[in-house]
Amino acid sequence: MKEKNTKIISAVSSKGGVGKSTLNILLATNLYYKHKKSLVLFDTDNPQYSLHTKRLKDIDGWGDEINSDEAYPIVRTNFKTIFEDINEYYGKVDYIIIDFPGTINKESATALFYLHHIFIPFTSDEFEIESTYSFYENLMNHYINNDSSNLESIHVFFNQYERVKKKKFEEDQEMLEQAGVKMLKSRVLRKTVYTEKYRDTLCPIPDVKENHPEDVKAFFREVMEITK
Repeated sequence: MKEKNTKIISAVSSKGGVGKSTLNILLATNLYYKHKKSLVLFDTDNPQYSLHTKRLKDIDGWGDEINSDEAYPIVRTNFKTIFEDINEYYGKVDYIIIDFPGTINKESATALFYLHHIFIPFTSDEFEIESTYSFYENLMNHYINNDSSNLESIHVFFNQYERVKKKKFEEDQEMLEQAGVKMLKSRVLRKTVYTEKYRDTLCPIPDVKENHPEDVKAFFREVMEITK
């Protein structure tokens, strides 16, 4: 069997509360079921392993309606064994998606070296913008063009975007772009349906839903375009 050109990616931020785990689940589920990409999702939230727990709840919730044996694997890992876990799947799948803990610390920061592409979600909050820019700068200074790092690209994007605050978001984007930050074209709207209904490890978003340019499917397409 021909070896796959595996891409290791993550929606990751320097602190929690910006919806990165929801985005990683949505990304994994929809790339796998809708775009027929082979992948594995790494859960590094030791010892809670919230993504693995979510999979178990989804299996229980769907019952016999969905064959969970055909689902993409969610692997519980930690930062001492993650290199071995990556090697187990590398070359066998299209994507390895790593979900990091809420806060990046010294231990988890070492695993950022394994990523090919980083997608940083943030909201239009003054402190959020400052921490996002600081995180972006740190990655650019220490991971890009570093022989010890796989990192090829870093993209920042609005998550929980609100149309009623369009002017504020546009001002924030202009400020970041002037500072040299590479922004995604896509923006993900603030919608409770993403966390309450579509954050599912077994069932993708229906074809007829979320097709507006500011809905999450545009984010999926842009990720695939960047990582192809």
